[in-house]
Amino acid sequence: MPAVRRLITGSGEGGEDTFVAVETVKPQSSHVALYGIIGWNGWPQLPIEDGNQFTPTSSFPARSETGVRVSVVDMPPGPIMSPHLATGNLPVDGRFVEYRPNGMHRTDTVDVIFVIDGQVRLTAEDGTSEVLRPGDCVVQNGRTHSWDNDSEATCRLGFVIFSAEPRA
Repeated sequence: MPAVRRLITGSGEGGEDTFVAVETVKPQSSHVALYGIIGWNGWPQLPIEDGNQFTPTSSFPARSETGVRVSVVDMPPGPIMSPHLATGNLPVDGRFVEYRPNGMHRTDTVDVIFVIDGQVRLTAEDGTSEVLRPGDCVVQNGRTHSWDNDSEATCRLGFVIFSAEPRA
């Protein structure tokens, strides 16, 4: 897979709009490579200037915060979640509310997922599944699901994750 680059716009020294960051992002986890692009606890305020950037250290906004996470995730062939969350290889926090040994999990978030390269299978709690390919987009509404890469190649996904509160 090609390197993941983060380009962030802002104001230059003379006040003109420019790129304030152009950099390669390193993955934050081992088996499932999670590249934290940008995120906020709370809603961002414009303009976002250099020094006000926030590179997330977790996959999900904190339970006590309203927030957003944007990341790129490389999912290698095989089951994605089961052995890796159990051993703590993914940076997660309190929005991760349910995990089952078979890889099924649920978060208190709304996730918008874009397939960038490769393919991956998304399975719902009732056993129905869809193979996702480049151009596919998923809106995951805090429902129980699992990921599996049944192919022989790594799949790259883009995630935009919004914190959400469950209804009583």
